Amino acid sequence: MAGALALLSRTSAPASTPFERWQLDDGRSVTLRAARGDDALRIQALVRSLSPRTRYLRFFNPLRELPPALLDAFTHAEPRHELTLVAYLDIEGQETLIGMGQYVSVDYPAQCEFALLVADGYHGQGLGSRLLRNLVCIAVEAGIETMEGELLDENLAMRHLAQANGFTLSRHPHEAYLLKAHKALAPPPWKCSQLAALASLPAR
Repeated sequence: MAGALALLSRTSAPASTPFERWQLDDGRSVTLRAARGDDALRIQALVRSLSPRTRYLRFFNPLRELPPALLDAFTHAEPRHELTLVAYLDIEGQETLIGMGQYVSVDYPAQCEFALLVADGYHGQGLGSRLLRNLVCIAVEAGIETMEGELLDENLAMRHLAQANGFTLSRHPHEAYLLKAHKALAPPPWKCSQLAALASLPAR
């Protein structure tokens, strides 16, 4: 997923954009919102905190931190081309990121590519699914027709998450160790949050 997701734009989501408060399975309240330019250090801290296994499952290699170009891409938004959601806990008055999800469209409106990341210690609590469902809602509102993603064949949790949210899985055409997740986008059966309004975020 790193190829398309390294593309850049120059629109940073303003601080006043929509957000969603949601509850983890363990009862803690998490906030989801669009990434902003001032999230760069938070995102880098999230990636640095990951176990080698989690880094590998997300980035397909055990990188220790994001290169500047990819970090820049994650902190800018233009919903027809790229958007990143972050999920954070308020810990002693500080926003601590525990997950993020993004999509990038290099062929608007035909297709976008998604990726998800959930911090160690928060797996299995529904956060990945919540991020993915919000990405689907935003992409639908932005007029994107299909959503795809690449995942490691060995990533059983991600395979289950994708299928549970209406994606079909197939072998990757070029890499034997990868699968392709694919979903034709339409108004979903779940209720979209106010984050769907991010689709109208103006290009700047």
